[in-house]
Amino acid sequence: MALAGMLALDEDAVICDFAETYHVLDFWALPVPLLATLASGLGEDSRIKMKMAGFERLPMQYVIARMADEITLFRYSFADTKETPKLITELMDTNRTPERTKLAGFETGDAFLAEWNRRVRGD
Repeated sequence: MALAGMLALDEDAVICDFAETYHVLDFWALPVPLLATLASGLGEDSRIKMKMAGFERLPMQYVIARMADEITLFRYSFADTKETPKLITELMDTNRTPERTKLAGFETGDAFLAEWNRRVRGD
């Protein structure tokens, strides 16, 4: 995207990216062709490029969070508690509030099968 499009999308992000990447504190003192060249050289993890791509966080952060969640769920499968653990990926997603589901436990396999059959039949 051209420099003008970046500035229209989020001028503050572009200024912060220039300060962080190129140590340019007086953004407007540079000539426009140089600004355009530097803008095209910003990394994919820069604020403006991530905003243009629709990411709130780096994709690798989601991968790491998902791995941590899988370990948490694995450990939870062996735990005696009935409260589901909080997952990092749910907390990272600002558009969604984590929902808690109430879990039911069964003393025997027959009790589970009876409840299963009741729900399948729709009683």
